Amino acid sequence: GTFFLAKDLLTYKPHELPSDLRYYAASDHAVSSKQGRDKSALLIVGVDENSNIYVLSDSYWRAAATDVVVDEMIKLIRRHKPLFWWAERGQISKAIGPFLRKRMDEERTYCSVVEMTPTVDKQARAQSIQARVAMNKVFFPAHASWWPEARDQLLKFPNAAHDDFVDALAYIGLGLSQQASASRVSVASFVKPGTFAALKAETERREQALRLRSQNRDW
Repeated sequence: GTFFLAKDLLTYKPHELPSDLRYYAASDHAVSSKQGRDKSALLIVGVDENSNIYVLSDSYWRAAATDVVVDEMIKLIRRHKPLFWWAERGQISKAIGPFLRKRMDEERTYCSVVEMTPTVDKQARAQSIQARVAMNKVFFPAHASWWPEARDQLLKFPNAAHDDFVDALAYIGLGLSQQASASRVSVASFVKPGTFAALKAETERREQALRLRSQNRDW
């Protein structure tokens, strides 16, 4: 691999998973006409206090009908209670949104679903997670049945026949970067009122709020 290097694809064993994690999720859905052959990737990750990312072994990655995928989303939300679920804009609202909302209500299981506008260039989209992988901040479950195939896709990216796993992982990177930006704006809001720094911080806060409102307008 040249985008993701083999030496940087670190793994962990079940007993090495930290206990105090913040959970997030992201997905790439097979919504094209060839859906029967494509897979939907639902990734659950835990982030520790040092910003290390652990992809959980019970992440879901297989070809399945929409209703099955939605039920798997509900199961993962109930089990891990992710703070946010990130996905490509349109994949949720246009493809499975109504059914997902119905199942959330029926199961009384909810999560903040954030639809993100993707960049056209998949490599540019994946750069945020590429940097974390290169810094040895991402760990994959060596015991997961899907890990050998996922590793193969990572090493072949962007030239593999499919990139659904990489796309979902990319949204984890993008979503976490967005959260970090929001946190920096929150900290900056405590600067002395009436100063240029305070004006700059308020402007950034409002811009961030508008972006989040736009991404959540369907939810």
